[in-house]
Amino acid sequence: MEAISSKYVVGMIFLATICCVLCLVLTFCRFVRPEERNKKAIDKTEEILVLLFSFLLFVACVAFLEDYLGVEMYVAYRGRRSRNANGFNVMLILPFFYIYVWILDFVALLIHRKLRNIILLLLVILSMALPVGIVYAVYPTPQERETALVSAKQHIDKLQNSKRKTTINYKNGDKYEGEVLKGQNHGKGVYTWKNGNVYEGEFRYGKMDGHGKFTTADNVIYEGTFVNGDFSDSTGTISWQDGTRYCGNVQKWEIEGVGTVYYANGGIYEGDFHKGKPHGSGVYTDPNGTTFRGQWNNGTLVKQ
Repeated sequence: MEAISSKYVVGMIFLATICCVLCLVLTFCRFVRPEERNKKAIDKTEEILVLLFSFLLFVACVAFLEDYLGVEMYVAYRGRRSRNANGFNVMLILPFFYIYVWILDFVALLIHRKLRNIILLLLVILSMALPVGIVYAVYPTPQERETALVSAKQHIDKLQNSKRKTTINYKNGDKYEGEVLKGQNHGKGVYTWKNGNVYEGEFRYGKMDGHGKFTTADNVIYEGTFVNGDFSDSTGTISWQDGTRYCGNVQKWEIEGVGTVYYANGGIYEGDFHKGKPHGSGVYTDPNGTTFRGQWNNGTLVKQ
């Protein structure tokens, strides 16, 4: 439904004002020329004018609230009501509206019989203007709500686009503590897997990326540069629970390239590696200080 324009509201108030003025004129005529022969006709005319005034004022108030609140409240003048309309058809409330005016008329009659119509008009205006005034005073305008919404969105965007520290508990039992950006692990943090593996270091958009330390449940420690979630294409260290430690090149979590192994028994191997074993040129120094220099193949010295 199209929104009711301010011209429509002004038109309803203008017609209601005409009805009010005519009703006041008839009331004045009653006091000036109180002939009994026209009393019934005047009473009936006044009753119709008051009812019409009340109805027009009601439509104007609801139309004003619709524009002010920015919601669709009713279908007032476009014929048959749409199935998708969220409001009500004003024409359907005429019987209830007549009862409402009749109650106010009864109250006005109790207050003062001769000034009944004037009091009734005042009661109608008050009963409709009071809710409108409360809404106008308390509820923000559409512009204010739009400004607040834009401000809230900007604040949310700022939070999403800035790193902040948080704790995330995943449904699968994993846990992350550290910095996030746009809902992803980004920055420095600690990720703990349900199986006991722990990574502490730098993240980039949800993946291990940068310097960090990965400790398995078996206490094997990978420390160095992580790339896109892998301990690969970098230089780092790997430490085992028995005290053995490797420093050098790694590929896909394996010793690969050039590096040095410090064995738990005191021996040292320095040279080429392939798939975690000495392979190629290298030098091994045993715990007693004896040196073995030559070519290695799959962990075995084949040529000195």
